[in-house]
Parts: sequence; C-alpha cells; structure tokens
Amino acid sequence: KVSEDDKLIEYDALLVDRFLNILQDLHGPSLREFVQECYEVSADYEGRRHDEAGRA
Repeated sequence: KVSEDDKLIEYDALLVDRFLNILQDLHGPSLREFVQECYEVSADYEGRRHDEAGRA
C-alpha cells in the first residue's frame, strides 16, 4: 500500500516534471539539461556541507 507521504512525493515530482516541460517548450531543450546540472551542483554542495558539519 502507498502511504500518503509517498503519494505527495509522487505528485510533487509530477508537478515539477510538468513545469519543466512547459519551460522547455518556452525556452528550448537546453533548459532541462541546465536544471539537471543545477540539481547535481546542489546535491554536491549539500553533500560537502554535511561532511563539514560532521567534522565540526
């Protein structure tokens, strides 16, 4: 059975994907690649931040 939290996460992912589709239609296919790069940079930054907090 799917929990309410999982349903919200899935719904959130669908909304983000739809929003990115709209932006891509307006601004071109490179936008989705740019957003993916931003996610990767953000994840890398968060990982380093947690590592630094663990050393403190």
